[in-house]
This record gives sequence, structure tokens and C-alpha cells, in this order.
Amino acid sequence: MKEIKEFDALSVGKIQAIFMVFIALIIGIIVFIIGLFAMIFSLTVGLVIMGVGIAIALLGGIGYGIFGFIFGAIFSYIYNFIAKKFGGIKMELI
Repeated sequence: MKEIKEFDALSVGKIQAIFMVFIALIIGIIVFIIGLFAMIFSLTVGLVIMGVGIAIALLGGIGYGIFGFIFGAIFSYIYNFIAKKFGGIKMELI
């Protein structure tokens, strides 16, 4: 068993930001596809939903990335503090 005693905050922040941007892109694509199907019933509603999907993918991706980085770094600092007091996560590496 190995114990994770500390995380590098910038490294965790970067990885968390990448994950969050990826999630925003997936959500944006799903909403865009829903907009395509909504065009069957109403062209205007479908176009609006498609626009929202694009906005989620672009603007949401930026926002998710920024907040993912910030909170990833904050939580790694919190983990580092707790791990020093109570011990880190133990895991078996093969």
C-alpha cells in the first residue's frame, strides 16, 4: 500500500479544468442535438435550443474550465492540509 500525502495544486487544477471543459462540450453537443430534434416541431424553438447548445459548449466550457481550475487547486490545498493531520489516501499500485 502506498499513501498519497500531497497533491500539486497547479497540476490538479489543470487536470480538473480539462475534465470540466470536456463535460461542458458534451453537454453542449447534447443540447444542440436536442435542438435539432426540436426543429421538427418548431423551427424557431429548435434554433434557439441549438444556440443554447453552442453557448454552453463555448461559454460554458470557458466558465467550467476556469472554475474547474480554481476549485481543483483549492480542494488539493484542503486535501494536503487534511492529509498532513490525519494521513493520506492509501492505495495499492501495481
